[in-house]
Amino acid sequence: MLTQVWFIISAFVYVKCGDFYPTSTTLNKINSNTYYLNLKVNHSTSFQLILKLTEKLPKEIITEDFNLLIYKNNSYQAGYNLELLEGYDLSNPLALANGYFNAGNFYGKLRVDFKSYLIEKREYYSEYNIDDDSLNAIVFTEMHPNEQNTNKPKVKRGSAIYENKEKQFFRQFIGAGRICSLALVLDYSYLCLIHKGDLNSAVNRVKDAILFANNIFRSTDFDDDGIPDNIGFKIRQIIAIQSKKTFNLLPEYKKEHVQNENFITAFSHYQFIGEVCLGILFTSQTFVGNVLGVSYTSSPNAKQFELVEGGICEKMFYYGKKRTRGSNALLITAPGGQTNVTLDLALTHEIGHSFGAMHDFGECSGHIMNPTTQDGSMDTHYMFSRCSKDRMFSTIISKGFCLTPEKEPFCGNGKRKGEGTVYKMDMSEIVAMIVDAF
Repeated sequence: MLTQVWFIISAFVYVKCGDFYPTSTTLNKINSNTYYLNLKVNHSTSFQLILKLTEKLPKEIITEDFNLLIYKNNSYQAGYNLELLEGYDLSNPLALANGYFNAGNFYGKLRVDFKSYLIEKREYYSEYNIDDDSLNAIVFTEMHPNEQNTNKPKVKRGSAIYENKEKQFFRQFIGAGRICSLALVLDYSYLCLIHKGDLNSAVNRVKDAILFANNIFRSTDFDDDGIPDNIGFKIRQIIAIQSKKTFNLLPEYKKEHVQNENFITAFSHYQFIGEVCLGILFTSQTFVGNVLGVSYTSSPNAKQFELVEGGICEKMFYYGKKRTRGSNALLITAPGGQTNVTLDLALTHEIGHSFGAMHDFGECSGHIMNPTTQDGSMDTHYMFSRCSKDRMFSTIISKGFCLTPEKEPFCGNGKRKGEGTVYKMDMSEIVAMIVDAF
């Protein structure tokens, strides 16, 4: 029995944002792929950023056979080189910046301690009257809850005299970790209405959303043994639709609200979704009931010996030679015509459904799987409840066959162990290059 679930957008707030601040993010070139930026984020605070230009997404979130396809005029273009930026603050190398390059400017995010500064294009916010044409960007300050205590005592696996055999099987299966591969589709409305046709902006945004979900899942202890289970995500394919004409099965964008059931059903018919763990559609189409995300959840079928159906790893259904659809699909909408951070928790929530979690109520409320959105002010808003983890644990055991082994352990900063967090140069080299640049 397939269960379709959705996430209501009522009073959706991702984090508590402060007042906006217009700023300039014009980059000063140091060498062929390195830039300096004096980023002013409010009246009293600025950062000296060193940023490196890269054409690739971070290795920790893409598979070895990753590809990016652009669909336009009934044909595909492959091999597009992105223009992404990553770097750090000179006075605080732990203050990390990442984003994208556009017309000589930086847009993206800077994370400093328990704050994030979201730097977005001024043109996305026409409602703000800014007289100075040299100020190309707007900075929003995001306040995050305190980090969870990472000094909790660890429990040695297998130390109990008697252990549940399901947990023993789970630990043997998980090993060093498992990966759920993803196919992402950015439809025309998401790419062209929200991101004004800027592929770097759109890809950077979904990259941040996947990293957000990846960090939460990898740090989740599903079997409750005190150790995170390192179950994460890697993108295998991105399809960006630049053509206004519908992409085969996808419905045309409409200004009015539409039924989400029809939209996700159409998306779930694409054959390539059956080749990955999950297929995710990003759109700006609005849905009846202000639904922000829709997914199929893994659930036992009472008529089929309680076999778990739907969600991760589900394959296409075939009746004779006729292909119907898969149910390892979900969609996220970002209505409103802005690129503000509105989908990270929603995406994690919908992926939670795909792993078998249902909505939290009662003693389990206040976590990621709350039926309505959280304000992001508490640690629990970024965590799965015990109720959710129990169901997700069962789903992974029952149908996690498509989860591939992770080759390297996961570090708390989101990078693989042994890999540098950002590109770094010797301080004397940096100073010399900055002086030369001016």
